[in-house]
Amino acid sequence: MHRTIWPTASLRCLLALTATLALCGCSQVHPEPELLVVNALNHQADAWNRGHLDEVMEQYWQSDQLTVTSARETVRGWANVRDHLRERHARAPQDGRLRYERLNVEPVSDDSVWVTGRWTYENNQVRESGTFARLFRRIHGRWLIAHEFLTGPPDDEPSAQ
Repeated sequence: MHRTIWPTASLRCLLALTATLALCGCSQVHPEPELLVVNALNHQADAWNRGHLDEVMEQYWQSDQLTVTSARETVRGWANVRDHLRERHARAPQDGRLRYERLNVEPVSDDSVWVTGRWTYENNQVRESGTFARLFRRIHGRWLIAHEFLTGPPDDEPSAQ
């Protein structure tokens, strides 16, 4: 019967590597989905505030299955969502600021996370706000918005301050 015995140095090296990974927390290679999703939302709000709609769209799943639903309509497909946001941003005063608040992140599975919260857009003339629910999915290693539900004032009737 042949038995393989690891050389002592190799065994010590393996044990030291395992202990180091465990102690420094490196056994978790990727940050938590919650942190990644909140960072994606912050990046999206910053991009919107700077008028960089292409960056805003980077947070959405580039698929015909993407849906964005508001009180008025449902927009399906990445290109249609992009066109809708371009039209919306063209009508929004450029000195305004979009914020996301009261975020609640709930993992649904290893590859999907629900995020609910409040959005607020304001400038010198208007203050609009509402709530949202977004389903983020991990697609090709990135957390992307696959479905979005928004509440708030109708597009053509901004609320006055």
